[in-house]
Amino acid sequence: MTIFPSNDPLEAFLRGFAGAFQQAQERKAGEAKEERQFARQKELQQSAFEQQKDLIRERTKAQEKTDPEIKQTINANKKLISGIRSDAKKAKSLLRESEGVESAITSGNVLGEGAGALARSAFRWIKGQTTTKDEQRLDTVRKRSLIELGDTKGIRLTDAKLRLLEESLFKKGKSEEANLEAYRIWKDTLQERIIYADVVNELTQEENAFRDPALEQKILDLTAERFAELKQQEALEKQPKESPEERRKRLQSVLKG
Repeated sequence: MTIFPSNDPLEAFLRGFAGAFQQAQERKAGEAKEERQFARQKELQQSAFEQQKDLIRERTKAQEKTDPEIKQTINANKKLISGIRSDAKKAKSLLRESEGVESAITSGNVLGEGAGALARSAFRWIKGQTTTKDEQRLDTVRKRSLIELGDTKGIRLTDAKLRLLEESLFKKGKSEEANLEAYRIWKDTLQERIIYADVVNELTQEENAFRDPALEQKILDLTAERFAELKQQEALEKQPKESPEERRKRLQSVLKG
């Protein structure tokens, strides 16, 4: 005995709902199966990729041991990079020690050049004073700089550039303008060494970076780009900031024009 006649609309609705529900469940089960298969396939591909990387790494190590040219390149690059990082640490230390050098140069307590400096020197001699604290500050940083710059472990300065830097370093007996320019050149040299280390950390993240015979040139090229960007940013920061009133006037002139 049936509760609903075969042509009952409610029975038809319930049967249709049950069929749709079953189809949705089957579709969901099918999608879940496909997802599991895809995940498994991806896992197998990743495993094969890792095995391939391990195999290449083993072959590379074996080649490094048997190929003297590759071994020489790797050792040279490792020595270079170790030196660059060591030089960067020294440069950072020198920059910290140099705090106050610029203010010492502009303090008026450092003997310059010319007749005025000779008169001040004679006056000091009469008073029994030979040097000031600011002159001592310059001399201390200068002496350490000469030692550190001459003991470069990474990318070395050319002999001509090193001599120029040594001769131009800030010291007593130079004009304030000359000492400020010398300070700028000296600071740029130290900043360049720090950028070398930053670039090295970036480049050596690549696979087999130490095997690259052109690694040093890449470091030089990328450092030159980063240094130029730094100088450009510093120049922008030194530009006077526009006041709201100046901005309003400038915009008005643009609109009128």
